[in-house]
Amino acid sequence: MAYCTVAQVRERLPLITAEVRDDDVVAGFIAQAVSLIDGEVASRFKVPLPEEAGNLIQYICMDLACGLLLENVYGSDVPVVSELAGVLVSRATELLGELSAGRILIPGADGQALIPIEVRRQSLHRGEISKSQFFAPEEVLLPKDDE
Repeated sequence: MAYCTVAQVRERLPLITAEVRDDDVVAGFIAQAVSLIDGEVASRFKVPLPEEAGNLIQYICMDLACGLLLENVYGSDVPVVSELAGVLVSRATELLGELSAGRILIPGADGQALIPIEVRRQSLHRGEISKSQFFAPEEVLLPKDDE
């Protein structure tokens, strides 16, 4: 499942006209971007991501596809364009890293957290505090194994 369309990539990167690269070639770069996205977030989310994942994934896919496409068309022949390609790929890669680390969540995606934990406040009795070397005002409860 593609997270963006050929038309969206062309709109984002108007210098890649049909004469420069045809729709099938652009679709190939979108497929590469989708593979990179799915590979990066598969440890945290069920892939392919649902359509509800929305604008963030579309934005990342367009950045990756555009960056990869610019590298293919211009290589390092045009330094400004090469730098733009690097910025697009780096920005998308950073966002993917944030997603896979769980610092950004995707609405509607299955598998947001690897293991949910519950933190519960708990009062300690005076006697428990005096007998303890450490004072712990919170208790972290790890989920029970389903096995």
